[in-house]
Amino acid sequence: KQWYQRRVRVTAELKKRGVRFAFMMDEGCPVLKKGSYPGVNGPVGLICTAEKGFATMKLSIEHRGGHASAPPPNGGAITMLSNAIIALHNTPMPSLFGQGIEVSMFEH
Repeated sequence: KQWYQRRVRVTAELKKRGVRFAFMMDEGCPVLKKGSYPGVNGPVGLICTAEKGFATMKLSIEHRGGHASAPPPNGGAITMLSNAIIALHNTPMPSLFGQGIEVSMFEH
């Protein structure tokens, strides 16, 4: 509720000062103006349904130690952890754009 109240106060202050924006973006999603696309008859705030997200991960491994002069056959802890990072990199989340509520936005 607090974030909403802050936005209301900021909006009121900007109106009081006569500030008018040419456009507004919220993480890449614009507010469309009347006539900007077929079927848009007034301001429309797009819902961003296909934005790229992110994840922060902490990876660790426990493995017996060794020496570079005689590495274990599987490459050891560094190789195992590197392979896990490569596996994460090679399996991104699939794009589901066009399979959700955004479809109706492009039907016109």
